[in-house]
Amino acid sequence: MKQYYYSDGIEKYGPLTIDELKSHDIKADTLIWAEGMDDWKPAGEVSAISMLFDLGAPPPAIVKEESNSASMITDHDMEDERPMPKTYLVEAILVTFFCCLPFGIAAIVNAAKVESTYKTQGYREAKVASDNALKWTKWALWLGVIGSVLYLISMFGLAASGGL
Repeated sequence: MKQYYYSDGIEKYGPLTIDELKSHDIKADTLIWAEGMDDWKPAGEVSAISMLFDLGAPPPAIVKEESNSASMITDHDMEDERPMPKTYLVEAILVTFFCCLPFGIAAIVNAAKVESTYKTQGYREAKVASDNALKWTKWALWLGVIGSVLYLISMFGLAASGGL
């Protein structure tokens, strides 16, 4: 029986059978991978798993009439019209220098992926990279703030005890 993995954007879970996937909170946009697949795909695009979702029939393409000809606008074309998600690159660089180097690097890596992912894979994947960049930026910022506060407390405690 085929085994699947799914990801919540942070960690991967599995291996699981299709019946086991039913008991998890899998949505059509949850990333899925199984042996034989080239890369992670949204669950709604994996034929064996898409049956778990009652997506109904896709709507027909929109016909946009122009002055002399009619052209078809596909779902992919409409998706590309959405603006690129924020990269958070500046924020990631700042928290790397001033707050927390390891998590800041993770933020920079994800922030750098946003633009190229948007151009090659589309809005959804770029949004995931953008959300990850924001998450790591926040982690780096808060760990930097907490580390600074703990450092100041220890220095004041050391000074108060006459250790300096």
